[in-house]
Amino acid sequence: MASGGRKPTALKLYEGEKRPERLNGAEAQPAKGIMRAPPELDAAERKIWDFVVGELQGIGVLTLIDKAMVARYCVLNVRWQQAEGAIKEHGPLVETRNADGDFMGLRANPAVAMAKDLAGMLVRLETEMGMTPASRTKIAVSPTDRGRANIERILKAK
Repeated sequence: MASGGRKPTALKLYEGEKRPERLNGAEAQPAKGIMRAPPELDAAERKIWDFVVGELQGIGVLTLIDKAMVARYCVLNVRWQQAEGAIKEHGPLVETRNADGDFMGLRANPAVAMAKDLAGMLVRLETEMGMTPASRTKIAVSPTDRGRANIERILKAK
């Protein structure tokens, strides 16, 4: 991996690693199951939760231990949308005024920096969860009925 991080054993096997000393036979295998949305998510965050959890559980990459990470993703995604909305509403530059209300000049809208920071955090989480095209190529999942159905659909289209 370019980041220098450790690869999961399943990924090493998928990539063809044959040397036993490089494989962790005792690697933790978190439990899979139905994840319920945390009650503290608001309606917008819950909408993102339902979509993301549905998709990731559908391809078999989500485990119960991932709940907090998915919740963070939902909260950050809504905050990013709000920051982008503020940029659209007020523009990338905002006026500054003195205490008397006199125009002093323009400065960068603080929402621009916030949106940039949030986008970076979202991309890191999306990469961790296999939500980018490149990160999906590194995930090995066992075939599911849904996966077989997708393959059959693609083959019929050709």
